[in-house]
Amino acid sequence: MRTRDKIAIFGEHERSTIAQLEDVAGRAERAALMADGHLGYVMPIGGVAAYKNKVSVVGVGFDIACGNAAIRTDLKYTPALAEDLPAIADEIQNTVSFGIGRRNRADDAPVDHPLFESPAWEAVPGHAREALRSKARAQLGTVGSGNHYVDVFADENNDIWVGVHFGSRGFGHTVASGFLAIGQGAKWGARVPEREVLLPLEKPTGQDYWALMTLAGEYAYAGREWVARKVVSILGGKELEL
Repeated sequence: MRTRDKIAIFGEHERSTIAQLEDVAGRAERAALMADGHLGYVMPIGGVAAYKNKVSVVGVGFDIACGNAAIRTDLKYTPALAEDLPAIADEIQNTVSFGIGRRNRADDAPVDHPLFESPAWEAVPGHAREALRSKARAQLGTVGSGNHYVDVFADENNDIWVGVHFGSRGFGHTVASGFLAIGQGAKWGARVPEREVLLPLEKPTGQDYWALMTLAGEYAYAGREWVARKVVSILGGKELEL
């Protein structure tokens, strides 16, 4: 099958973005580019590719399981609440850790979450395992930078929601970087070119990456839920829907 026959493109895009997708499609069974796609690292952001019995490290990405969470509270939007929003924003800023490499400073940070005892940690090379686990403990419940955010907003019924967006933080980035190196014949922690690495799922390396990728997903969900619930408590509300 010709590469262009394996591609579906939605919307209008820069030629460089399409070229990235075409490159990826040359190794995939199928590939698609969504309407909001743009240039990424090897795989375009907003690109999707399907492989047979393989997983792509750059396709999954460095911020593994980056996504959103939202909680509907029992609070309603009122003029009084609107007046309090600047002070609320300051309290959120002072309570939740934003930025690269930050630690969760809260006394109730989820450092004892069950995910830290998962057997998947055995997939991290022994010399790096405890350092990575310690970094992950420290960063669980931190938001990061870039397009990551905490938002307080009202819907059409004036119900107040808390929304957050971020992923698996330095843990996910370290996992992706480690397998990007291993997939190119280097050691965990080595700096290697950013190129697509396909790991066969029937091989031990593919299974190890899959296990840690899944763990990074659990980590991202745990962090988002903690932050969203922390902001609900700052607002003085109760959670009605997550």
